[in-house]
This record gives sequence, structure tokens and C-alpha cells, in this order.
Amino acid sequence: MVLLLFTSTLRAQQVSQKIQRSKWVRIMSNDSSYNYLEAQKEFQSFYADYLKEQRKEQRRRERNKSSAEEDHLESPTELLVADFLKWSINIKPFVRADGSIIPLSGRLAIINSAKRK
Repeated sequence: MVLLLFTSTLRAQQVSQKIQRSKWVRIMSNDSSYNYLEAQKEFQSFYADYLKEQRKEQRRRERNKSSAEEDHLESPTELLVADFLKWSINIKPFVRADGSIIPLSGRLAIINSAKRK
């Protein structure tokens, strides 16, 4: 259900195919075939380029004196980056030393065990 919602959200937002196929996006959909450390490394590379583009866009807006309304619109990519950053923080306690992520059933068992204590 979550994967379906996540995938349909990506399509609805018109995020580029390259970004949709990247490890850092796919791993958020509970795809256990990806390693957290590899996905994080790929995201960091993407994010550095993304920030450069954002700075260029900001300078363009300043030169063109764009409206305040335009400045507050978030692109689908911005939303995806924010989602990854939130996901990364939430999943970090469940990442093993080798970068593999504890399966959902294991995560639930850890959470339930902590609640009982």
C-alpha cells in the first residue's frame, strides 16, 4: 500500500525518470535490495548538484525580481528531497553497520519491545 502510494505520488508530481530510478528514491519505498549507505552516498552527490542549481535559480529570481508567490512554490524535486531527509532520520536507528536496513517486521518488534520497557 505504501509503495503504491509513494510510486503514484512520484508519477503525479512529474519527477524525472532518472531521479525516480535512483537508489536514494527507491530505498524509501521499502526496497530492501538497496543499501542505505550506497543510497546515502548517491543522495549526497545529487544534493550537492541540487543545491548548486538552487543557488543559480535564486540568483535568476533576484535578477528578474520574481514575485513572492513564485518563491514559495515547491517543485516535486524539492518535496522528494525533503521526504528523503525525513526518511533518512527516521530509518537511521534501524540501519545495520553494513548498510542493510532491518526488515519492517524486525523494526516493529524493536519498537514494540521498547514500548513495553
